[in-house]
Amino acid sequence: MKNKKNLYIGGGIATVSLIVFVLFLLKGSQEVTAGNPDFDKYISAYTSGIVSKSSSITVKLTSELADLINREEIDANSLFSISPGIDGKVEWTDDKTIEFIPDEVMPSDEKFFIEFDLDEITDVSKELESFNFEFKTIKQSFELNIEEQKTIDRKTLKWQKALGIVKTADVESTENIEQILTATQNGEELTIHWSSEINGKDHYFEIDSIQRGKKASVVMLEWDGDPIDVSIEGSEEFAIPSIDDFKFMKAKVIHYPDQFLQIQFSDPIKENQNLDGLITIQDIENVRYIIDDNVIKIYPQTRITGTFPIQIHQGIKNVLNYSLKQQENFEVSFAERKPLVRLINKGVILPDSENGLIMPFEAVNLRAVDVQIIQIFENNVIQFLQVNDYKGEYQLKRVGKPIVKKTVRLDNSDIVDFGKWNRFYLDLNELIKTEPGAIYRVQIGFRRSQSLFNCESDDEEENAEISFEEEDWTSYEDSEEEDSNWDGYENGDYYDNYYYDYNWSDRDDPCKNAYYGERRSVAQNIVASNIGLITKQGNDRSLTVFANDIRTTEPLKNIDIEIYNYQQQLLATQKTDGDGKVVFPPMKSTYFVVAKQDKERGYLKISDAVSLSLSRFDVSGMAIRKGLKGFIYGERGVWRPGDSIYLTFVLKEEAEKLPDNHPIVFEFRNPQNQLVKRMVNRKNSSGFYIYRIKTNEDAPTGFWNARVKVGGVDFTKTVKIETVKPNRLKIKLDFNKKYLSISDANSAKMEVKWLHGAVAKNLKTNVQVVLNEDKTSFLKYPDYQFDDPTKSFNTEYKTIFEQKVDENGKATFSTNFSVNKSAPGKLKATFMTKVFENGGDFSIDQISMPYYAFKSYTGIKLPKGDKARGMLLTDTTHRVDIVILDKDGKIINENHQIELEFYKIKWKWWWDKSANNV
Repeated sequence: MKNKKNLYIGGGIATVSLIVFVLFLLKGSQEVTAGNPDFDKYISAYTSGIVSKSSSITVKLTSELADLINREEIDANSLFSISPGIDGKVEWTDDKTIEFIPDEVMPSDEKFFIEFDLDEITDVSKELESFNFEFKTIKQSFELNIEEQKTIDRKTLKWQKALGIVKTADVESTENIEQILTATQNGEELTIHWSSEINGKDHYFEIDSIQRGKKASVVMLEWDGDPIDVSIEGSEEFAIPSIDDFKFMKAKVIHYPDQFLQIQFSDPIKENQNLDGLITIQDIENVRYIIDDNVIKIYPQTRITGTFPIQIHQGIKNVLNYSLKQQENFEVSFAERKPLVRLINKGVILPDSENGLIMPFEAVNLRAVDVQIIQIFENNVIQFLQVNDYKGEYQLKRVGKPIVKKTVRLDNSDIVDFGKWNRFYLDLNELIKTEPGAIYRVQIGFRRSQSLFNCESDDEEENAEISFEEEDWTSYEDSEEEDSNWDGYENGDYYDNYYYDYNWSDRDDPCKNAYYGERRSVAQNIVASNIGLITKQGNDRSLTVFANDIRTTEPLKNIDIEIYNYQQQLLATQKTDGDGKVVFPPMKSTYFVVAKQDKERGYLKISDAVSLSLSRFDVSGMAIRKGLKGFIYGERGVWRPGDSIYLTFVLKEEAEKLPDNHPIVFEFRNPQNQLVKRMVNRKNSSGFYIYRIKTNEDAPTGFWNARVKVGGVDFTKTVKIETVKPNRLKIKLDFNKKYLSISDANSAKMEVKWLHGAVAKNLKTNVQVVLNEDKTSFLKYPDYQFDDPTKSFNTEYKTIFEQKVDENGKATFSTNFSVNKSAPGKLKATFMTKVFENGGDFSIDQISMPYYAFKSYTGIKLPKGDKARGMLLTDTTHRVDIVILDKDGKIINENHQIELEFYKIKWKWWWDKSANNV
C-alpha cells in the first residue's frame, strides 16, 4: 500500500485546512469517481446529495471487505482528503463504517469534494485507489410566524403573551436563533423566551409581559438573519387592543390534519356559551364549535373548498361577560388540498385474493402517479434481511433491481371529486409476474405535470398535459440506459431528498418545483405469500415454529421449514406436522426461518432485536423444579370483590413420576396472608386442576395469593382484586350555573366523548340525582341558624334522564324535581351519570351542586347566654335577631309573617323592612 498522508487530524494542529488546500491544488482537477460500478465490491454507501451542515462525512464498507481488514492496522486519519478543508476527527463507528466528524458545523450552501484513499485499506487496482465523491450542504434560510396571542391574566385581561415559531431550512443552535429577533412595545424591549425541537429546525418563541392599557398599542417585531448567515430581514406589527375593547382579531383556515376555521379574539371567550348562529359560514350548516381560550375553532361536517362569507355577531361574550361591540363580516378561502399520495396499511405480506395481488393506496389532487417496482431476488432475501427489517430499503442495489416503471392514470376512474382523498388500487398482476420467494418494493410518486392543483402560472412547460402513450411504460430488462443508471453507483444511504436547485422557501408550494420530488413519494415492500409464520424460542434456545395459511388460518402441514444463521448457512430443516407445527432442538446463532410450500415462500427474522414485546402478557411460565413444572393461570387479570374466580393449575412431570393419588394442595390467602380457602385434589392423568373460588362482596382489595403445593415444591400466582374499573368515556354534565333552585328552570347539557377524543354517539345514558341534607349558611351571616332543627330529610334517589345521546354525543334535559317540605334547609344534589357502551360496559361520572329547595331562608341569631354555662337567665330581656334572605344571600325587602314555637307557645313576629329587625 502507498503511504499517503493528505490530512493530519489531532489536537493543536492549526494547519489542517491549509495542508488539505495545498494538496488539492497539487492533485489538479477534482474528478468524481464514485460512479464507477467496480467500487461496489468495496463501498456500500457514502454521504452524497445535499445534507445538513451538522452531518458527518460517512463511508460504509461492504461486509466482504470489512471481514478481510484489520482496523487496528489502518491509520484512519490518513483516509480522508476534503476540499474546502475543515477540521475534525475520524472514527470507526462500527466494523464497516468510517466517519469524519467535523469539529464545528460545516458552512451552509457549500459544495465539498472528498477523496477517500481506498488503497490505504486494501489492495486495489490503480483506477480504484481513490474513491472520490462530493456533496453539498443545505442553503440556510428561515421563516417566522406569529401563531397566536393569549391572555395571561383572565381576571383583569391586562397581560398577554404572543407565541410564534421560526423554521429553519437546516439545523441551527438556539443561541444563534435568539439573536435574529427583537420585540418592542411603546419603545420598550420585551422579553422573548426560546425553546427548540430536538431536530434543530423548529424554534418556538414566547413574548411575555405584553401589556394592555386604556389605549390600543402595537408590538413591533424585527428580524435580521445575519447571526445565522442568511440575508433575510424584515419587520411586522401586530395590534394590542385596549383593555376595554373586546374585538375580533384575525381568522385563518387550518387544513391538516382536520379542516377548520380558527377565529382569534382579543379576550378569552366565555366557555359553555351556545355559539349556534353567532358565527356563521354562509351556506354551511351543522358546524361544530370548540372554544380554546381566546380562539374559536369551527369544524364543518365535511371538507369544503372555495371562498365563503363569514359573519361574527355581537352576542359572543368574553370571560368577564362583556359582549362583542360590533358585528364582523369578511371572507375566507378554504383552499383545495395539496397533491399527495399515502399508503393504506403498513403490512408487508400480501396474500392472494379473488382479484389477485392488489395493493391499495390513496391520492388527492392527482390525475396520475409514477410506479416503480424493485425486485429483491429470492437468493438475496436473507442477505437483504441481514441489514433490514421487512420494510427496509438499505443496500437495495446489492440485492435487487428495478424491473418496472410505469405511469398509472387515476383520472380514468369513476371518481368525480379528485380534490378529496380517494382510494385507488394497483393490480400488481398486470405490472409484474411474481417469482416465488422474491420481495418487491413498490414506490409511488408523482411529478408536477401530474398535479390537479390549480396554479396561476404562465409556464407552459410546467402546466403541459401529461402524455399517456405507451412509452410511459418502461421495462428495465429492455432498457440498457435504465439498467446502467441503477448499476452505476448513485448515492448511498444518506441521501436527503434535496437537489441542487432546491428552494427551501418553496417547499410547501404545490405551484413550485420544490414541492415535488422523491420526498413526496411513498414505498412499501411486498412479499407475495400465503404463508404466515410464528416462532417461539425457549430458554434452552429450542425453536417451535407454527405455519398457517394467512387467508384461512388453517395450519399448513407437511411443508419445509429451514433454519439459517446470520451468515446464511443452513442449520436444520424439518417438515411441519398436522398442526402446522415443528419443534427444533436447541441451536446456537439462529437468525432466519424460511418456509417452503411448492413455489411459495415465507420468511421470518428471529433475532432478539426483532422479537415481539411480551411485557403486557403473563407468558413467563414456570421453570422445572425437582422434576416438576407447574403453572397457575386465571380467566382474566383482575377481579372485583364478590366475583367468581376460576383458576387452573397445570402440572407437568418432566423426570420422575409422582405416585398415583398424590395430594395436590391449593391455598388461597388474602392480602393480610390469612387463609381463606384450602382445597386438596388427588393427582390425575390429565395434569389439569380447576379451582372455583368466590370472594365476599366486602372482601378486601389488593394482592391475594394462590399457592399450589406438590410434594416439596410450591407454585404461586398473585391474584389482583380491585374495586375500580377505569372509565373509557369522558362525561361532561354542565348546568351553566353555580347552584340549582326550585324557583329557576334547571337545564343540563351533557357531552360524551371517548378518552382519545372521538365523539361517543348514540350511547344509552342514565342520570340519577341523590338529595342529601346540607348545612345552610351565608357568608355575611355566619352566626345565624338557617336550618330548621325540628325537621329531618331522608335521602332520595331520582332518575331524571334515561335516553341516548345524539350523533354528536350530546343531550339536553330538564332537571326540575320536587322536594317535600320536610327539607330543613339547603340540600346537596349529587348527579351520578352512567353512559353504557354497546358491549355493556359503562363509564361513570359524578358531580355535586347546592340545591335550594325554598325561595327564601329565615335565619335566627340567638343570644349567647351567660359565660359560665351558656344559659339564658330568667328575669332578663334577651334579643333575638332574625333575617330573611334569598338564595343569593340578599335581604328580601318584603313584609313576611314568621311563626316560631318556643316551649309549645306560638309567637308571631312581623318583619319590618324599614327597621331591618323584628
